[in-house]
Amino acid sequence: MERQRISGIYADAAAFADREITVCGWVRTIRDMKNFGFVELNDGSCHKSLQVVLDRGNLSNYDEIAHQNVGAALIVKGKLVLTPEAKQPFELKAAEIAVEGVSTPDYPLQKKRHSVEFLRTIQHLSLIHISEPTRHAQI
Repeated sequence: MERQRISGIYADAAAFADREITVCGWVRTIRDMKNFGFVELNDGSCHKSLQVVLDRGNLSNYDEIAHQNVGAALIVKGKLVLTPEAKQPFELKAAEIAVEGVSTPDYPLQKKRHSVEFLRTIQHLSLIHISEPTRHAQI
């Protein structure tokens, strides 16, 4: 398995177009539409995330993946498809997904704004210095 970084894919998407690739990362969002779904995956190599398309007919563990939480670690193998007419420039059509690590449903950071006071209650974030004029921090 040769892992591709999401930053490398954004740097030269044409080089990966219509090729089977493997990416590893953490779930930012999951949307399940019954027979297909989407995972927004981020590996920390850049601020942008990769949209992974799930197809119930192609994934034997579709239900397991669809029920993962924000922060779960996944290894995704699939075909990169360029989508110039869509919001994102490309997407990964998943052929195989392995759950490397699960995340608990009470994982505290959801994809929304959080107050500075709330962020300070999370132990590993309590050391973050946020200037006084800032009312909200977004992660």
